[in-house]
Amino acid sequence: MARTRRESHCFRAFKDQFSGRSWWDGGSRDDPIQTAYNVVQWPTIFVLDEGVIRSLDVHAKALDEVVDKLLAEAEQNQKGP
Repeated sequence: MARTRRESHCFRAFKDQFSGRSWWDGGSRDDPIQTAYNVVQWPTIFVLDEGVIRSLDVHAKALDEVVDKLLAEAEQNQKGP
């Protein structure tokens, strides 16, 4: 039996040991989550910090830099002024 696109997505996420959150929104560009967040391409990466979108569509080295910056800010906030 052939896998649906959703099943293939979930299988790949599991197979690749993906640790981030992922969801399936139906597979077309006008589904509710994609419409609400104005997703215009796949994959779209949102970097969230305390529920706030801190960066959008950063990849590779730029993503590492954003995450490093946020981690440094969090460490500084834990130490206090």
